[in-house]
Amino acid sequence: MLITVPFRHVYTLRLILCLGIGCPIAAYLNRFGVEIWLIKHQGPTGPATVLDGVLIGAAVGMGIALLPSLTSLIKTNHPEMAKSFIIITYCAAAMAGGIIGAILAAVGRSHFQPDRVDSGRSGGVDPP
Repeated sequence: MLITVPFRHVYTLRLILCLGIGCPIAAYLNRFGVEIWLIKHQGPTGPATVLDGVLIGAAVGMGIALLPSLTSLIKTNHPEMAKSFIIITYCAAAMAGGIIGAILAAVGRSHFQPDRVDSGRSGGVDPP
């Protein structure tokens, strides 16, 4: 079955774009999402909730799915199917990212206690 599939050079281009550009973007977005949650968790408006993890995870998931799904539009013979693929991929990535974000937020809430240095005064220094 796999032997009868014709090779097109566009498959190599899509793979190179996904691995060469998509992977570094995904790594950056993952780190950025965790940092945002930790800033919220340790900030004055914290502690961060599991809902914060869900929302941040969904946004990160959609960001990670951005480039790989858009490569399906490169030299496609079926643009309508490619558009459907992009929409389904974004929805699935948002759901998967939200689930992973919720799990990481639940684990983070139990292992990272918020540091409250500043008690509402500027600089965190008690007046004399």
